[in-house]
Amino acid sequence: VKNIIESSKVFVRWMHGTCLECKPVAVNADEEPYVFNYYETDIVNNPNVVKLNITLNFALSDALKKLEKYVDGWKRYDQGQGLWDAKRKQHLEKLVEKNVACKILDAKLQQFEALAASVQQQPATKELDFIFVDATMVARSIAAKALEWKLEFGNVLHQNSKEMLDELDAVMKQLKDDTQIDPKTLDDLKFVLNRIASISEDSMVVELKYLDIIERYRTLAKYGHPVPEIESKEAANLDKRWHQLFCDAKTKDLRLI
Repeated sequence: VKNIIESSKVFVRWMHGTCLECKPVAVNADEEPYVFNYYETDIVNNPNVVKLNITLNFALSDALKKLEKYVDGWKRYDQGQGLWDAKRKQHLEKLVEKNVACKILDAKLQQFEALAASVQQQPATKELDFIFVDATMVARSIAAKALEWKLEFGNVLHQNSKEMLDELDAVMKQLKDDTQIDPKTLDDLKFVLNRIASISEDSMVVELKYLDIIERYRTLAKYGHPVPEIESKEAANLDKRWHQLFCDAKTKDLRLI
C-alpha cells in the first residue's frame, strides 16, 4: 500500500509554463537533491487517496484478524486435545499398569475416532476476503495424529484384556483338569469335591470377569482395533465354556455321591 502511493515520486513535475522536467535542487549539502514530483503536491494529501488508503488498511487489518481466528481454530486441536503432548505416552504406560476400566478406554477411543472424523469432514480450505487458505495438510496431520492416539489407547485396552483372558483361561483349564480326576483315595475325593464346591461358590465372581472380558473385546471390535481372530473367538466363548464347566462339575458331584 505504501509503495503504491510512493510510486508517484518517480513522476517528475514540469517547470511552470513548459514541458520540461524540473531539475533536482540541492537543499543541504548533506542531503540528497530535492526533486519536484507529484507525490507531495498532488497524491499523498489527496482526500480520495487518503480515504482509499484508510479503507484499504482497515480491510487488511480485518482480513488478518479473520485469518488469525481461523488459524486459532486449528491450533485448538493441539492446545485443547493435546494431540502432540509428549506426557501422554507416560500416561499410557501407567494405564497399562493400572488395568483401567473398559468404559474409560472406550471413552478415549470414541473421543479420538470422533475427532478424526470431524476433522476429515470439515472443509480444509477457506476464503477470507482476498486471502485463500489451504489447510489440507494440517487437517490430514490432525486426523492422522488422532487415529494414532486411538490406536495407542486401543493397544492399552487390548493388552489389559489379553492378560485378563489368559488369566481366566488358565483358571478354567485348571478347574476342568481338577474336576476330571477320578478319585482313588479319600484325599482325592475331598480334593475333587472341594474344587467342585469352589466352582459353585466363585460362579458369580467368574461371571463378572468373563462378562468384562467379552465387553472389552466387543469394544475393540467396535473401533476396528486389530485383534487375532482366534483370540476374539476365545473371548466370545468364555460364557459357554464356564457354563459347560459348571454343568460338568454338577454332574461330577452327583456321580461321586
